[in-house]
Amino acid sequence: MAEVILGSVVQSLTERVLLFLSNEIRLIHGVEPDLEKLQSTLSVIHGVLQDAEKRQVNDQSLKNWLKRLQDLAYEADDLLDDFNTEAIHPKSVVGGGKKLVSKVLHLFSSSNQFNMARRIRDLNEKLDVLIKDSERFNLTCIRENPSSMDLHRNRPLTVPCDYERYVVGRDDDKKRVMDFLLNPNFEEKLSILPIVGIGGMGKTTLARLVFKDERLKDHFQQKIWVCVSTNFMVQDILRKILQGCVEESKKGKIAGMEIDELHDNLRAELGEKKFLLVLDDVWNENMSKGLELQNHLPHGAKGSKMLVTTRSSLVANTMAKKWQELSGLSEAESLTLLMKMVGKEEYEWKNRDLEAIAKGILKKCGGVPLAIMTIGRLLSFRFTEGEWSDFLNEDFSRIEQEEGDIMPTLKISYDFLPSHLKQCFAYCCLFPKDYKLDPNELVRLWMAQGFILKSSTTSKKTLHDVGKEYFKELVWRSFFQDIERDSLGNITECKIHDLMHDLATIVAGDSCTTIINNNSLAKEVRHVSMVDTESCNLIELVPRSRNPVAKGLEWGYLIIEEAACTTSSFC
Repeated sequence: MAEVILGSVVQSLTERVLLFLSNEIRLIHGVEPDLEKLQSTLSVIHGVLQDAEKRQVNDQSLKNWLKRLQDLAYEADDLLDDFNTEAIHPKSVVGGGKKLVSKVLHLFSSSNQFNMARRIRDLNEKLDVLIKDSERFNLTCIRENPSSMDLHRNRPLTVPCDYERYVVGRDDDKKRVMDFLLNPNFEEKLSILPIVGIGGMGKTTLARLVFKDERLKDHFQQKIWVCVSTNFMVQDILRKILQGCVEESKKGKIAGMEIDELHDNLRAELGEKKFLLVLDDVWNENMSKGLELQNHLPHGAKGSKMLVTTRSSLVANTMAKKWQELSGLSEAESLTLLMKMVGKEEYEWKNRDLEAIAKGILKKCGGVPLAIMTIGRLLSFRFTEGEWSDFLNEDFSRIEQEEGDIMPTLKISYDFLPSHLKQCFAYCCLFPKDYKLDPNELVRLWMAQGFILKSSTTSKKTLHDVGKEYFKELVWRSFFQDIERDSLGNITECKIHDLMHDLATIVAGDSCTTIINNNSLAKEVRHVSMVDTESCNLIELVPRSRNPVAKGLEWGYLIIEEAACTTSSFC
């Protein structure tokens, strides 16, 4: 299911070659014609990429062709890096006031100049073979503008403060959870209510609605929210709970605490307080671990409560006798949510043909809010009944999914992303699940990979500004959630839903990988993140087919821009 997405990569390469041709490097004897040929070839390839990327889903031979192109694109990228790196290498400095041309001509004398020209010619020959081979696919030339603002017809690019304003059909569920939290007539000092439902059903959203309810402000002395996810380590969970209890200045000491010390400190912090603890996204079905965690939790004052969100009824049964199960939205609720996401008022669709078409689309969403929201945003680019009907009968009809599995529906939302946004989204799989994403950090990483491109309408903007537009576009399309803003309305952090994270991992394939406990790297890997790796030897992890070269941390097509064996590092 992994896809090869190269649109912005090839366009970035084309622009880099043009940049080289426009400055003094073009004066190097014997290189200019080869660079011009490379630029022309890349331009031709870029023209057919949009068609190739779209058709690869149903054509394995075309996907294989794209993989060959991907290898050559990375080879070209490395070659241009060598140009740039050697041109500014200290050994090439002739004098403090000399021009770049002097340094370049000095560098590319004799063997270096010949070697660089030969490498470019070899690359051009390989690309010529690839272009010749593409003729059997009858690819259509489509010029894609890299700006997301240019790609689509006008629609309101307004990012809501958070998606909780779009919650539909959960009033009764919220009331039952609130009744549990506010009910003083529980014998236990710490009472537990699991919230159970399949992925995308809105468990976390419901818990957040409750957590932020003003009625709880004076009811509990302490409120703590902890994301657990798949890594159920009792000591780590206790550490996160304690960090949620103490002042910022004290959090540094918690990192090195052992489990007994964490246990004692939690009792000191919460033992006499009435508190609310939310454990979000619990996967562990090991009863002994669940009981171990409960044994270490302070009971607090009478009336303390704990909410647990989970997909597993087995987890719920381990932690409590009763739980709140979220079911899918009704047809009417689904229709309301869909039209909210599209931005249509009731008079525009009620009792019209559009309503019947929408109901047909919703049958495959299964009442799952996440699926409905992403499809709703996708439909916002289709304004007529005919376009909605075409989507239902052509695009949506080809997907197959089982009950409770919304991944194919999410995948079709990804399929309709422009190429540059596909790369940006897939790259997000390098972050751990439940990671709080800093938009500025994310945009800088996209910039480092060459994912962000300017167009005629964005030429006066910085790359960072264009990257922020990419980010806002993905937020608007429901690829990110849990949006937090500052007082000025700027997004300060967000998360990627765990199902969206799974989707990003699938579409990224072997090009992106996460190192955990020094696991080995696949040959095809291009981007690497290291998570919870206290000690690692990067060289030992690199496949033997990739021999380190002198200029730094680089192996074959793997280039490490940033490396550190800390909690989370991204390359």
